Amino acid sequence: MDEITAAKLNQINAEFYQTFAAQFSDTRMRLQPGVRKILDSLGPEASLSILDLGCGNGELARDLARRRFRGAYLGLDFSDAL
Repeated sequence: MDEITAAKLNQINAEFYQTFAAQFSDTRMRLQPGVRKILDSLGPEASLSILDLGCGNGELARDLARRRFRGAYLGLDFSDAL
């Protein structure tokens, strides 16, 4: 993909999430079943590092806290509103 197209897509993405962040976040109040299944399989002793790109409203971080996750977690999102 050329740089101009990539920049335009990034701009469209940023504008979308700045406009609809609250509504989008309201639809993401639980983990996807596949993510939950993976976390369930880890067990409490798992010491992992998790990089959550596009972490949105932080639901994964909250779920990890409820599980008393002991590993490292870093959540990053393009949208300041999320």
